[in-house]
Amino acid sequence: LIVPPLLSFSVAACFVIMMVDSWEDADVDELVQAMDAQRNEKVKDNTTPKVNESLWLPSEEDLVAGQAVSTSWNIAYTYHPGRIEHEERGHSLSPTSLPALRSLTELAVASNGSTAQAAFFSSFEPFYPKFLSNFPAGIPMTVCFAAGNQAIKRLFGLEVEKMKFHQEHYIHTGVSKFCTKCMPSHNPLRCPTECFVKACKCPAEELHEVQWILPQLQGRAIMHSKLMLFRFLGFVRVVVSSLNLCDCQWSDAGDSFWWADVPLIPNASQKAEPFMQAPLTDTLNQWGLEHSWVEILRFCDWASLQEQKSRIRMITSVPHPVADKIEYGMKALHSALKSLPKFPPSAKCPVYIQVWSLGGASNSWYSDLSRVLTQERISELGQLVDWKSDHVRFIFQEMGRGANWQEAKVEQCANENFVRSILNMQERRPPSIEIKKALWDEQDSCLLGPRAGARRVPWGWHSKVMTREYPRGYCKNPGCERAHGWRYIGSHNCSRASWGWRYFDLSSKQFVMDAPSNWEMGVILTSHPALREDEDCGKDLSRIAPLPFVREKLTRSHPHR
Repeated sequence: LIVPPLLSFSVAACFVIMMVDSWEDADVDELVQAMDAQRNEKVKDNTTPKVNESLWLPSEEDLVAGQAVSTSWNIAYTYHPGRIEHEERGHSLSPTSLPALRSLTELAVASNGSTAQAAFFSSFEPFYPKFLSNFPAGIPMTVCFAAGNQAIKRLFGLEVEKMKFHQEHYIHTGVSKFCTKCMPSHNPLRCPTECFVKACKCPAEELHEVQWILPQLQGRAIMHSKLMLFRFLGFVRVVVSSLNLCDCQWSDAGDSFWWADVPLIPNASQKAEPFMQAPLTDTLNQWGLEHSWVEILRFCDWASLQEQKSRIRMITSVPHPVADKIEYGMKALHSALKSLPKFPPSAKCPVYIQVWSLGGASNSWYSDLSRVLTQERISELGQLVDWKSDHVRFIFQEMGRGANWQEAKVEQCANENFVRSILNMQERRPPSIEIKKALWDEQDSCLLGPRAGARRVPWGWHSKVMTREYPRGYCKNPGCERAHGWRYIGSHNCSRASWGWRYFDLSSKQFVMDAPSNWEMGVILTSHPALREDEDCGKDLSRIAPLPFVREKLTRSHPHR
């Protein structure tokens, strides 16, 4: 229902009249206070609030525009000519094609051509401020990344003003104003005096004013989430990706992007929606954004993203959990997957994990991660060393640029033993690398394989994608040919630092959770099969979330002897 501006004003006026004796008895200040009180009161009807010019509260125009917003899920991969270049998405896409995101600028433009009114980004390295030229200038922009634990006056040669440390969030904040056209492309984070960026004479409307959020990190923790938020008229666009904000990564790697538009509604939620809003705002609160992005997200219709048989859940990792009701990392992954109907045994229906970086965690950690992914008991799955089948297939591209920390452990031990032999010391036992038996590769991937007239993408896949599908015929919906199961898309690498560790503690005889040490963010899409012929089933994952690898092309990295 679209409420005309005059009518909505009359409705608001009626509420004010109920709160004061008459218009004649109230002065202007009292009327304004009454209107504010009415807007902030916990209401249960659909009363449209008074027009508010604030960016972080919905206006009447927002509420009208929000009624026409499509809340469909979108998934795409970095555009690479001759390799990934299809513009179609969703049900119009062939199952053998990958949808392409041609430019990040697309994400800051609504379907009607309007541009974002505000933007937020989080990124790991490499990150360069010039890359922000992909997004509109002259709008409030916030960037969160790690820049060390000390207050600094310059970032990438840019002067940082209003630098402040916030003890309650353990973050530094500051502000820089600059022109991306005149900004050097690859200034280092801390650069010499001769690289300092000087003020240019470009028009003020071409300048980017960026609020920096610099989380303080302990030990080997990293700020690794890749989140984007765009505030449009009528909705907020939430983007979860694997891309770091850098032109070299955009051109030399393949990354994944999931996004959805969440309509704005009249009344703020008094309790956070648990699957998307709660984990997202928990992270944003820890970055000190409770009075901006967290506020506008309270007015989003998060339930519109969910369907009865097709659901989405955000999975976050934080280095110092503070919320009792938020699950993180491997524990959140377990909770998301246990809601699905039981799969056939993983020996016949395995999980596939495409990783950019293969973590150096122990065999026990990989065994416990596999138990979470397969939702099978210890008695069913056993330890990794005992596997006779590939219950989980880890896809690591040997020809890509990702780090294999398992091999690094072996090399480190060999180098140390070489020194020990010279010193006539007892050598260390080489580490056990049982994960090798479950490693797979796609030699002829769409990024690294030869393609006529197409440039090779040297980094290979930087995306982090996990999936498991029910076998064809499992869905009882007559004639169903859809792919049901789940997909994960996000920033988590295959490491203990990213996921933490959920394991069974023998002394307490219960499962315990070691917290992650990284900031991470991803989403899990689930599609339920019908368990009876008279039931509906979920969306077709092969069309709405196509995989960046072809399972039939995978080969073992280390063939069994």
